[in-house]
Amino acid sequence: MSDCCKILLSEGLDLCVRGRKLDAQERTNDLVDSAKGTIDLQRYSARHNALHPESPVMTRSGTIALWVLDQYERDVAEWETKTRKHLSQGCHPARAINQQAGGRDE
Repeated sequence: MSDCCKILLSEGLDLCVRGRKLDAQERTNDLVDSAKGTIDLQRYSARHNALHPESPVMTRSGTIALWVLDQYERDVAEWETKTRKHLSQGCHPARAINQQAGGRDE
């Protein structure tokens, strides 16, 4: 397996992890939306966010969530383009290393 393949595989796995985190956040948002009538949402959110600052239930603005999703979709599209190009050319370790070094294919 060429270094380029290894890099693309690593990037793909990182994108999978990010996607799962986004899914988990969406499930959390759905849970909060479904519980709005049964609990005091502001108090619940404040308590949860204080106890778990690394995974807040709610953000103050939807802009952050939209930016994160947009950035994820852009990164997936970029990774997909690089991967398709590499796979369509075949996996040639010498070519991949030469391209990463800024050289030309011969």
